[in-house]
Amino acid sequence: MSIPKRLRKTSPFVCSDLYVGFINAAKEVFGKGSSHRRSIYVAKLYGKGLDELRKKELARLRKLLRKSNIKS
Repeated sequence: MSIPKRLRKTSPFVCSDLYVGFINAAKEVFGKGSSHRRSIYVAKLYGKGLDELRKKELARLRKLLRKSNIKS
């Protein structure tokens, strides 16, 4: 809503991921007639980063477990 109305009218389309909350917010701000492009790439990139973090954490925990088994 912080975008001035005169500028909202100049936006040819709105792009967001598939989250319904973003879609509804765009419709509320830009109007129901605005062209909305949905992007799965935002969610995909988020998932990719989360997956990389999960793999690193799993490797770290496995290494820690091996070290603790050696000391026992």
